[in-house]
Amino acid sequence: MALGFMRRHRRWLYGFLWLVIAAFIILYIPAFQGVDAGSPGEVLAKVGSLSITVGEFQKSFQSQRQFYERLYEGRLDPAAFRRLGLEEQTFDSLVTERLITLEARRLGLSVSDEAVKRTLETSPEFQEGGRFLGGEEIRRRLEMKGVTVQEFEQSLRQKLLRETLEGLLTDGITVSDEEAEREFRRRTEQVKLEYVLADAGRFRTESAPSEDEVKARFEGKRESYRIPEKRVISYVMLDTETLKPRVTVTDRDLDAYYQEHREEFKQEGEACAA
Repeated sequence: MALGFMRRHRRWLYGFLWLVIAAFIILYIPAFQGVDAGSPGEVLAKVGSLSITVGEFQKSFQSQRQFYERLYEGRLDPAAFRRLGLEEQTFDSLVTERLITLEARRLGLSVSDEAVKRTLETSPEFQEGGRFLGGEEIRRRLEMKGVTVQEFEQSLRQKLLRETLEGLLTDGITVSDEEAEREFRRRTEQVKLEYVLADAGRFRTESAPSEDEVKARFEGKRESYRIPEKRVISYVMLDTETLKPRVTVTDRDLDAYYQEHREEFKQEGEACAA
């Protein structure tokens, strides 16, 4: 029932989600000065009730760094990583994970062990020739990357949880061709405008039009000088309920009104058949 309600109201729920996220307080440890500072168990930040440890940050940072090193074939130096803002990216991703977990808990969402297992077995990364590699081979490959099976399953669970939450908020939201075109135009259309700013007061003293010029101007644009018809209405608003106790209607008044409006009270002939 709750999920049905959320699906029906996913548009405003999406906005409300970010209001909830903004309400979480993130506490930074001032002593943390870099990726190599602090002990692994030290709490780097708290997002709501969930902590981010220095060890988690360091491990995630190294994983991101290795990705970029492979991507650029080792051509990046420490200064390049700083320019990329890799520490900030890593920290932001960890904060996002905690926010997703907290919001999923609030909505009662979870990912079952069966869903994690099914995703793992169907992942192309762990298949050869269309067949699942098996638990031992996966363990061996993960250990080569410095990742435990538990850590990998947790990251996979987090990914599925995020997809579930995003799907809940976005499923059924459609954009028409007209809306897409309108948004595209709003973002991309530009106008190149050239204009000259002139002070009309400077030219008034230099120009003295003749009567014929004034008349010709008027005749040429007669409609632009036409003043549309205007009416003044005076009215009195009466509250009939307030006036009723103050008015006494006699039988003579009723008879006079009836005689003047006889047609209003006339009824057509009716017949009854049994």
